[in-house]
Amino acid sequence: MENAANLFGNQCITASVDVVHHGGKYHAYDHLTGTRLNQDLKTYLSSIESAGVGEILLNSVDRDGSRSGYDVALIKFVTEVVRIPVIALGGVGRFDHFSEGVLQGGCQAVAAANIFQHMEHSTIAAKAQMRADGVPVRLSSDVKYENFQLDAIGRPF
Repeated sequence: MENAANLFGNQCITASVDVVHHGGKYHAYDHLTGTRLNQDLKTYLSSIESAGVGEILLNSVDRDGSRSGYDVALIKFVTEVVRIPVIALGGVGRFDHFSEGVLQGGCQAVAAANIFQHMEHSTIAAKAQMRADGVPVRLSSDVKYENFQLDAIGRPF
C-alpha cells in the first residue's frame, strides 16, 4: 500500500476492510482464509492509515445483505480511530439507513448494493431521502429531488 500511495498519491488508494463482531469485539476478517485477523482492529486500521491509504471502504460482514441497517457502532468506532475518510458498506435496507451512517456513524460516504440491485429502488430516491434528513449529497442538476414520497417498503411514487 505504501508504494502505491507514494506512486499514485493517497487520494487514489482505498483499502477495503471487512469486519466481523465476535466475543464483544470487532475484528478484521480475511475472506480468503475465512478467519478473523489476530491483530487488534484499532492497530490494524492505524497501520493502514500510516501506510498512506487515502480512504477506507468499511464493510460489516455481519450486516452485509441483511437489510437491517449499517452497524453504526462499528462506523463510529472506525471514524474515531482514523483521520481519513470512511465509506460505510453492509446492511442497507431502507433509505434512512444511508443518513444514519453519516449522521450517527460519522462516515464521510455511504455505499450499498442490494437495495439497488434486487429491489425497486433508485439512487435518486436515496439522495432525496438523505437530502431531506439534512445530509449534504452531490445532486444531478437534471433531477428533481423535492417532494419525494415513498411507499411502505421505500419505493418512490
